[in-house]
Amino acid sequence: MDSEVAALARRLEKLEHKIWGDNKARSINEPLVKSVSDLSTDVGNSLAGHDRITPILKRLDELEMYLDPVFGETSAQNDRVKQSIVLSQENQIQQNLDSLEKMKRMTDELSGDKIGDIAATTSKLEQLHKIQLEERQYSDSMNKQTLDLIEKYNTIIANLNDAFVQAESEVAAAEEKQKRPVYY
Repeated sequence: MDSEVAALARRLEKLEHKIWGDNKARSINEPLVKSVSDLSTDVGNSLAGHDRITPILKRLDELEMYLDPVFGETSAQNDRVKQSIVLSQENQIQQNLDSLEKMKRMTDELSGDKIGDIAATTSKLEQLHKIQLEERQYSDSMNKQTLDLIEKYNTIIANLNDAFVQAESEVAAAEEKQKRPVYY
């Protein structure tokens, strides 16, 4: 109800803005409802004086009937038109039928003792979930230990590599000393 009143107030504000514009300096001596009812009376009197508008107003119900979305489906259609509509929707109707048959088969699965087994299955799933969490924690700790060992291995290999490079350079320097020819 409050939203309807608020919507009506907004519509009146828009109407006032259209009539008076940004100039709010109108006299507020007379209530707005009386002004609106006077305007309604004036519109009714102006319509009554025009013979061409009266038949149009009488046909407004007919116009609303034509604008109704279900008008085409409920109007008096001959059998050929109805048949062509059904034939044009044949694939959709067949899909709906297949879906309904599939649902009928599935209802057998949902009924009976199978639903009753859910409580027992739930407790088993909770136990499995707990075991899974424990195994995940164990595997995470194993992964950490493995990474630490790999890091230590890489450090040892790097140190050995440096030692071999240093030994190689010392051996190469010693061999170089022995190869020098003596000129005196």
